[in-house]
Amino acid sequence: MKRIYIDDKLYHIAKDYAKDPFARRRKDFKRPPVLLQELYAALPEEDASYREYVQKIIDEYEDLNCLKPSEVARTKRKFDRILPEADLGKIFTIEGESAKFYDLIIKALRYDDLRKSDYIRNSGYLGLSIKTCVYCNAQLAVVVEKTAGGTQAKFQLDHIRPKSKYPFLAISFFNLCPSCGNCNSVKNDNSVKFDLYTEDSKDDLNPFLFYVTKDSIVKYMKSYDEECLKVGFLSTDGYQALSKDHDKNFSITGIYNTQKDIVAELIQKKEIYTESYKRHLAKQFKDLFKDESIINRLIIGNYDTVEDIHKRPMAKFTQDIARQLNLIK
Repeated sequence: MKRIYIDDKLYHIAKDYAKDPFARRRKDFKRPPVLLQELYAALPEEDASYREYVQKIIDEYEDLNCLKPSEVARTKRKFDRILPEADLGKIFTIEGESAKFYDLIIKALRYDDLRKSDYIRNSGYLGLSIKTCVYCNAQLAVVVEKTAGGTQAKFQLDHIRPKSKYPFLAISFFNLCPSCGNCNSVKNDNSVKFDLYTEDSKDDLNPFLFYVTKDSIVKYMKSYDEECLKVGFLSTDGYQALSKDHDKNFSITGIYNTQKDIVAELIQKKEIYTESYKRHLAKQFKDLFKDESIINRLIIGNYDTVEDIHKRPMAKFTQDIARQLNLIK
């Protein structure tokens, strides 16, 4: 639920990734450029535009794997000139198996293998510390799937630009983002206004805000009935188009109005953990509490800085309400 600025450090991580997204695999692991060459050879010669489309992915493989958001539209136009988007679903039968053209590309790029293990292994992605759904922040971006050996926990990845329309970005660094199964399912191939990555250093990296209405806090303090509490969700830029679109697509207020118990606990903690009491704790347990952030995390039960929102479910919601209540700064 917060944007990530593409600075030089992050772009260098993306560039390193782009050279070989499967760098930690064994040398005999067949990598996408080889599989794309095989796909090119398997396509009928009379379908020249399809072969050209595959060849372009081969030629620009590394650049596509670290394509910045600002470069997507121009690149898409180049691919569309070779093969219109409407034709990407043509079915080909190769080695006895039939599949849509864009699925053949996704398979050749080994997206399923990337999601299965390489996304977790890759040091560049781990450096981002994204463990929760970037859309709702309510759940971990991990799903459990059945395997031949039982079950396996895997990262659920969403393609900001859908694979069916942008198959050449199936394993592109800035087109992948961790999401929960619910958000990934409802988003499907739809476009949303929120983009995880931004190249504009002036962009608000924390564009959403949760709040609890003041009158509902008053009602709660009189009755201690948490159902009195009303949670709101808005855009921090003053224009509500972003939050409305996000709410429409992912039912954010619906999700978080089921978490009123968290708000109630924070209100109660505000009454207990006064500034003087927090100073007392810091002094009494100075070896344990090295800085104020540790105290805050223990009090609110979550991370207390914007930078850490993607590390734990409900961090964004908890931080915003805690700041509104002046429980943390």
